[in-house]
Amino acid sequence: MDASLSYRAAANDRCTVRRATPFHHNHLKSVLDVAAAARVPVLSEFDAAQLLIEQDVFLAYAQERPIGCIMGMPGETTVLHGLFVVPGERGRGHGSELIRRAMAEFDAGGITRTYWTAVDPALLGAQERFLKFGFDVVPELSEDRLELMVRRAAVRTGAATAFPVERVGRIANASSATRAASAG
Repeated sequence: MDASLSYRAAANDRCTVRRATPFHHNHLKSVLDVAAAARVPVLSEFDAAQLLIEQDVFLAYAQERPIGCIMGMPGETTVLHGLFVVPGERGRGHGSELIRRAMAEFDAGGITRTYWTAVDPALLGAQERFLKFGFDVVPELSEDRLELMVRRAAVRTGAATAFPVERVGRIANASSATRAASAG
């Protein structure tokens, strides 16, 4: 698959999304630094070098300047997280393109059957963006601060796959426990 993908967001807006490699460490770090300055707590906790080893990371660029990221852990159940676009570039479709590109890459791998993500309902437009990509809110797994959202993919036979709610619940609980342990 291509190393990068370009699209037209709106008049005179152009974004290129690339799968990051360890050579993109400084690009990811610059996006994470902006997230930390914007007080995005989850992203400010990440180390760019470690993320590039442990996760599949996608970076958005405008005029060759890194402006956003999304990351994921591919598998039968793929977790998408860390979607962020720098404040001056928001509202131009860059976040949606990051989601689209990440999902296209994971789908091309052929193993993802379910996607999930956690969305802070206080972030305007975040939930709607994922709804646009076929995600649904799972109220029984949502917490006060986060809404768990899921998108089920079709099994190769064309039938809908059963959603492993209990598995995602275990993953969400483990993620919460990891955050709590690193905070304390």
